[in-house]
Amino acid sequence: MGYDATAARRGANGRERVAVMVKGYRHPVGLVVVHMAAGTMALGAFQRFLLVSLPGFTRAARDAVERDSPVTIELIGSADLRRWAQRLVTSEEGLPTRFVVVLTAFTRRLAQIVARDSRELDNMEWRDIERLMREVFEGIGFDAELTPASKDGGKDVILTVVENRRRRCFLVELKHWRSGKGVGIPAVRKFVKVVATERREGGLFLSTYGYSKTAFEGLSQIDRTRVRFGTMTKIHALCQTYVKAEQGLWTPTSGLPELLFSDTE
Repeated sequence: MGYDATAARRGANGRERVAVMVKGYRHPVGLVVVHMAAGTMALGAFQRFLLVSLPGFTRAARDAVERDSPVTIELIGSADLRRWAQRLVTSEEGLPTRFVVVLTAFTRRLAQIVARDSRELDNMEWRDIERLMREVFEGIGFDAELTPASKDGGKDVILTVVENRRRRCFLVELKHWRSGKGVGIPAVRKFVKVVATERREGGLFLSTYGYSKTAFEGLSQIDRTRVRFGTMTKIHALCQTYVKAEQGLWTPTSGLPELLFSDTE
């Protein structure tokens, strides 16, 4: 019938029906299968279609889903399944404390608030924003580690992700100065040096109040490629993606590193 399993849930927009097709090919799934999924969706019985392939998908298949498909088809690879499974793993030994449960609920709520209005960041303390962003990065698929509040080694969050059996690591630095002052040369150069010294693949610097006019002076082209810079707008966009992911309305159509660095300087 064009699918292997179905699922249903009741959401804000009524009952949602999902079709699932799993392909056990040893090679990436191509356009033919995507067109099959589109044909099933055209019958109108489903609101979403999950196409699962452990070896992934061809570029043509991804492009067709992103640009041409008029229906909601989501491509799920091995990395996506791994992230979903990790959210389900529990053990009695590692049960969260009440504090962790409350803190997780708190940061999740902060993400929802910022997703609606980025100006709410003005009411938050710097450590709350660091915790908020750790939760956001986890929610969209990264493994995220929050560094200590002091002696953090020049980075606030350490991100790791496995793509095509390759482990990639990125650093995130956050600045939220209540004075409203933009970040200058010293902080920018320090972070660039940390990313290079630790031999990380890249870094993202987020400043809620932007940067001074001379903040990027002296940076080489290699530095500007390896380290990207964002403002309150980038934090707002990441929070919006997090909320969509939590609601099951978003799955990555490209690699997570590309999402990390999109719409940055």
